[in-house]
Amino acid sequence: MNVKLTKLLTSRFLNIQLLLNCLNSVIGGYAVIYLKFKGFTSIEIGFILSLAAILSIIVQPLVASFADNTNKFTLRQIVMFVVVLNCLLCFVLLLGGQTKSIILLLFILISAVHSTISPLTNSLVIEFINKGILINYGLTRGIGSFAFAVTSILVGTIIGMFNPNILIILGILFYILELISVYFFRLLPDQAKSLASPPIMYDVSYASKQGKDDLMKTSSTFSFLKKYKKFTVFLLGLVLMYYSYLIINTYFINIFENVGGGSRELGIGLAIAATLELPIMAIFTLLLRRFKCSSMIKFAAIFYLIKSLVTLFAPSIAMLYFSQTLQFFSFGLFTPASLYYVNTIIPPQDSVKGQTMINVATFGLSAVLANLTGGILQETVGIFNMLLIATIVTGIGVAVVIWTTEDTGDFSNQRLK
Repeated sequence: MNVKLTKLLTSRFLNIQLLLNCLNSVIGGYAVIYLKFKGFTSIEIGFILSLAAILSIIVQPLVASFADNTNKFTLRQIVMFVVVLNCLLCFVLLLGGQTKSIILLLFILISAVHSTISPLTNSLVIEFINKGILINYGLTRGIGSFAFAVTSILVGTIIGMFNPNILIILGILFYILELISVYFFRLLPDQAKSLASPPIMYDVSYASKQGKDDLMKTSSTFSFLKKYKKFTVFLLGLVLMYYSYLIINTYFINIFENVGGGSRELGIGLAIAATLELPIMAIFTLLLRRFKCSSMIKFAAIFYLIKSLVTLFAPSIAMLYFSQTLQFFSFGLFTPASLYYVNTIIPPQDSVKGQTMINVATFGLSAVLANLTGGILQETVGIFNMLLIATIVTGIGVAVVIWTTEDTGDFSNQRLK
């Protein structure tokens, strides 16, 4: 392994993660506040976010299929195109977002296009890992979460000083910097030739389970889901497991207001969760040497349910802050574990689709379910009952995830020793 090259590319991928998480805070974390500022009601906001998630469900698999099958464009070039597209959309929203209908349309497009960046960059780093360049994904993703935390606090303060329109200006700035970072995340010809490590591919033992067709690319999302049946049920479990997580994230400002908090407390709460993702993501490769990837996914799933329960019964701002500390064992552990899990059980020719389908299930289908029902539940039965229903749904999802997670054995562990 070329240690110098690995450190160089890890630092460059870190830049990508830093800016992506800054964008996640600006575009996603403060979406409700921005839309409320523009005059939308809770139900309307839920509708807008649901439409954005529905569109992302359509867009993400299409982009993934294109990336898996094209020989004309590299994955890096596709990521750069998506970043430029959203930067332009933000610019149009900033200058032309004068009516609610235009704001609705542009915000849906921006949210949907933005949702494709994360799975694409995950697939991009997997390309390098599979070439033998052991980029520490967990560390870069964890530091990215810390950037999300810092951004959340700063943006909350900046909004108080100005108004939520500043979010779009920040979005444009971060997209420009992200474009530059992705451009420099590459191998020069002489660097590619210097690679001495054998490629790190998925566990070939899964090929015998799939049969001869395992060596062929799937042409569509439907054929992918049909080919990997147990993984498809696993994805359905994720849809339900993330339901409470996304309802809480979307309506966290309302949950804080219910116990006497506001936008400042929201920023602190988001920062606590994001900060605590850093340590566990940073040490994930060490955990992978000791524990099965599949075992960590099951462990993290249980904590999604525990986090939901604590939020449900939180009587104060302090308890809501405590619930956010559980991000350490839930999202913080699940995020890197799912990336390595997919890379272990899904063959390289379907790798982008595999990574994308995780995002489609969690921040796509689950987001649609959460946003469509969350606003209605909050308006009709109140915040407590909304969270109670969400917790029950998440409990069912956790059971499905635990049941369908395939045993990865010590395969992934051995590669990193």
